[in-house]
Amino acid sequence: MTIHNALASTARKVVRNQTRKAAPVVAKTLGKQAAPAVSKAVTSAPRRLARVKAPAGEVKGIVAMVRRWFKLLDRNAPTTAYLPLIDDKGLKMAFPERTLRSHADFKDWYGGVLRNIKKATHTVERLDVKPLGRGRYGVKLNVRWQAVPTQGKAIDMRFAQAWRVHDTKAGPRISEYLVAALAAAGR
Repeated sequence: MTIHNALASTARKVVRNQTRKAAPVVAKTLGKQAAPAVSKAVTSAPRRLARVKAPAGEVKGIVAMVRRWFKLLDRNAPTTAYLPLIDDKGLKMAFPERTLRSHADFKDWYGGVLRNIKKATHTVERLDVKPLGRGRYGVKLNVRWQAVPTQGKAIDMRFAQAWRVHDTKAGPRISEYLVAALAAAGR
């Protein structure tokens, strides 16, 4: 690995870990040669959101499914739009408030979401897809969720998510979807 590749790799890690403030420190520590690589990686980070750690051909369908999932959530799509994207058997969707294990659980949970949230916006701030072999993928995301509830104040939170996705003849499906609150946005 050349010094340039090593520096670029370090810069990408800085961006991937969302520590933009650390970029000047990394550049200073590694010397003036590092500054252009670090600066380029940091300034191009928003365009690299869809760039993931696996070959593009392998994960293109997974990235598209992630985007579709959040578009559906932002539109308050009907429950039936989600069911082809999630397993019915062996499903585990763990939200801070409840764990879902089937399509029936998802329908019940999402019905509550539709009753209690007028409008929501999901912004994917980080997306990493890792092939696990045999058509299975690990997906890690950081998502900012902004919502207007039917009652009460607006919500603005960040969540870390970890998914397990697998290929089927009908397209990628989620078998595991774990959500943990990071913090209120702006913290």
